[in-house]
Amino acid sequence: MGAPGFDIIKAIPHSCGALECALSHVVAMQMCADSDAAACRVLEDDFELTVDPDAARALLDRFFDEVPDAGWDVVYLRSNVIVDRASPHAMLRRIVNAQTASAYIVSKHYAPKHLTAYIKSASLLNQFGCNKDLFAIDRFTMALQPFDKWFVFHPKLGKQRKDFSDIEQLTVDHNMR
Repeated sequence: MGAPGFDIIKAIPHSCGALECALSHVVAMQMCADSDAAACRVLEDDFELTVDPDAARALLDRFFDEVPDAGWDVVYLRSNVIVDRASPHAMLRRIVNAQTASAYIVSKHYAPKHLTAYIKSASLLNQFGCNKDLFAIDRFTMALQPFDKWFVFHPKLGKQRKDFSDIEQLTVDHNMR
């Protein structure tokens, strides 16, 4: 898409894939919290656009132009949406319950809260032996969604491509658009 300002974060190797994921996202959120940026984009290496890059860029520009900074905390580019609602913005759906960490934008003001959730996930994964069903990072962010300002683009901008999952230890096709 030609978007500037991306840093590549190397995965933090661990025998527990969910902990490896949590630790990598901790690094990303810490970088966001420490940065001067108003928002940070986090894209996992298996995310791919399913819309034209120019259309995605235009929608992102429109989002940043039309939605006030205080009006959102996190916006997914794609997600496994379980429950959502209408929002005041036609380009967004309000998230009540969704899971993923593959592609999102987090506001600077929200990064510390997001970071805290990721640190708690990592700590519990480490402490209780890699129970991904209870302690994966998206389980902790799901708990924040009903109370904070979480959205997903409508239509979604991408998907997780079929790839090897360190968390599942097999090739996964999320088949979520």
